Amino acid sequence: STSSNNSLEFKAHDMRNVIENNSFDVVFNLFTSFGYFDDDSDNHAVLKSVNTMLKENGKLVIDFMNAHKVIKNLVNSEEKNIEGIHFDIKRNYDGKFITKDICISELNNKHTYQEKVRAFFKEDFTELLNRNGFVVENIFGDFALNDFDKESSDRLILIASKQ
Repeated sequence: STSSNNSLEFKAHDMRNVIENNSFDVVFNLFTSFGYFDDDSDNHAVLKSVNTMLKENGKLVIDFMNAHKVIKNLVNSEEKNIEGIHFDIKRNYDGKFITKDICISELNNKHTYQEKVRAFFKEDFTELLNRNGFVVENIFGDFALNDFDKESSDRLILIASKQ
């Protein structure tokens, strides 16, 4: 799907595939929008397609959770009641993926959802980016661009350039 105005165009697109006849100065991957594939080859495919679409010296900005801090502070189970709706939330880290199972109950209706994302750490991203034609230029720990600290930073923000 596509939407646009005079200066912007938005497209829904499988990020593993190159958008033909397009090139970009910068690509942004924000709000932990990486690591949802079960197979590592898909993660490589994402970075290869981004690299292909970037212009010479183009930049890739990845904003990801600080997986170390998230795992360290993982709340395994919690229940919430909000306006008559019951939420039962279970979280787990299996050594590779962080999963969140959410069961929502309201009267006689019950719905279950699962979020699952790969726990990539700073070193993982550096290796992935290097293997796919990027050099990491900067690493930050938050949107104020403070240095990354694996114990205390909320985010892992990487700025890499195409090589």
